[in-house]
Amino acid sequence: MGSIIIRGCRNIPCLNIKPGVSIKFTNNTRLQIGDYASWCGYMEHSGTLNAIGTPDSLITFSALNDSIGGWDGIFFHDQSDNKGGECYMTYVDVSQSNGNNVRSVSTSFPTMEKCNIHHALSSGLKLESSPCVIKSSSFHHNGIHGLFIYGGNQPTIGGNYMTYCSFYNNQGYDVYQDGNQTINMPYSFFGCTDSLMVATKKIYDKADNSSKGEVKYWPVSWVPQSIGEDLQLDGTITYGEDGLLNNVTVKVQDFMNNNLLQTTVGATSDFHFSDVNLTTANHMVFEHPYSYADGAVNATDALKVMRHFTHQSLLSPTQETAADVNGSCTVNGTDAMLILKRYVGLLEEFPVGNCLYICDSVIANDNNFTYNTQMYWYGDVDFSYNFTRGDNSTIQLETYNTAYIPQKNETIRIPVIAKGNYSLGAISLDILYPETEMEIVGVELHQTGDPMTFHTHDNSLRIGWYSLSPLAVSYDDTLLYITARVLQNNPDIRFELGPCCALADGYAEPISGAVLAMPNISDILGVEDIQGGNTESVWEQVQVYPNPSHGTFTISDPEHVIQNLYLYDVCGKLVEIGSSYASESSIRISNLTPGVYFIRMEAEDSTKTLKVVVEK
Repeated sequence: MGSIIIRGCRNIPCLNIKPGVSIKFTNNTRLQIGDYASWCGYMEHSGTLNAIGTPDSLITFSALNDSIGGWDGIFFHDQSDNKGGECYMTYVDVSQSNGNNVRSVSTSFPTMEKCNIHHALSSGLKLESSPCVIKSSSFHHNGIHGLFIYGGNQPTIGGNYMTYCSFYNNQGYDVYQDGNQTINMPYSFFGCTDSLMVATKKIYDKADNSSKGEVKYWPVSWVPQSIGEDLQLDGTITYGEDGLLNNVTVKVQDFMNNNLLQTTVGATSDFHFSDVNLTTANHMVFEHPYSYADGAVNATDALKVMRHFTHQSLLSPTQETAADVNGSCTVNGTDAMLILKRYVGLLEEFPVGNCLYICDSVIANDNNFTYNTQMYWYGDVDFSYNFTRGDNSTIQLETYNTAYIPQKNETIRIPVIAKGNYSLGAISLDILYPETEMEIVGVELHQTGDPMTFHTHDNSLRIGWYSLSPLAVSYDDTLLYITARVLQNNPDIRFELGPCCALADGYAEPISGAVLAMPNISDILGVEDIQGGNTESVWEQVQVYPNPSHGTFTISDPEHVIQNLYLYDVCGKLVEIGSSYASESSIRISNLTPGVYFIRMEAEDSTKTLKVVVEK
């Protein structure tokens, strides 16, 4: 068919098209509503179009050669509504235009509802200063944009959860706002559920160019409008990209939380809905039996957030969403602080909740829509958590016996010692200890003395720390001190690491194979608090004096009993080693800080440990 122009100078001609009619146009032809001419003495020529189809009988406009670019689309002239009238397109399918499938210039025509606008060489619908009303329509697979808006008038696009529109698989932007008005189009479907992805990849507006108007799109719908044919929905739900989940219930709900669809995922984490025909905006809800995973976040995640905030290493859009734990739509130091508190246990839940579900891209193939959805714990910025086995520790702990046995109500400082050379940007420690034997009072970083974030619960001490300035630690350096109050006389205090420990470098990369050391504190060495000698037969001639001392101790051993001698500090760290001592030998320890030390003496078949005190 050639071009059709609907125009009248004294009356308002109307083209009425019945349901089920298909009109195909040849090259360089179009359907035009309204005109501007002087052949009858009037310059303005109005006209209307009423194309009212039904769900079972769509009205279609396309190219005769069945090729994209095979005709010039539908054009609503600026004079089309000059004399009033109404223009409706309902259950209409428009495709294959050489430019825009539908273009409206400075007119309120048309009112579109339940229209399917697709496969244009340019944009699906172009509105130039046209305050049209567009409801419940789909714009997809167009060569440039799904919807192009230009000029100052404000169109109505969807607007509520009953009349939402769908945009997907357009080569440019789904919505390109080149005008200066604010466009409110919440509940729209964009083939994506990640708000940052929608804002940056699907919509062009004020965020991209400050002279343009804003497009307000949130919340978004998960399932598009079904126009004419039912939809088939398939998908998977995994933790991250490959962590299979089962026993997960998948629900499609409207925004009043009414269930529209429901199923349960299979053993391979897949789900399926058939014969879907939804008329209201919706979202998917995933209900699972898993509580918030212990160790899902740690100090490394907090460091990654700070590196992103300071533009040292940027997160991906999905990572940004996971990092925005307070729901502020920005990622900054507050999020890092909340993540650290969540790791140690000072925070039971993030302001945004625990679970994040992201579907970066809905794959559309005709009326089949595939949802490959990932679940993440909020705050797991590096996506390191493995849902099937938990977060395994990457640190080994060596323990050693200390010669010092504290008593009830005594305050002690317990070192955590590095057994390697490390450059640290983040520390995440889960230290298991007997809470009936000791009460944790504080934790501090040894090099700076700065307090560290910590929390105790159920025989576990969680410690978290991060810094943009890496901490250089050498082999056998004390990394941190734990200050504790002893609750029992002659306590038996032994330490282990829980499953949620990690060290990371300044780039927030995990350090594999890290080793730390801590002292066990138990009454196994037979410490004697002496002021002079001792009375055991093999040791009765051995004396250590003066005690207390200002820094020099004399060991008297006339029988040459001592073969080896070790000097430890109060935390069990070896200070000095000696052997083959003369009958009287002096040990100078004035270079050490005042406090309690232990001299461990070894004979041929026995040992003796003595407590000595260095005073100022």
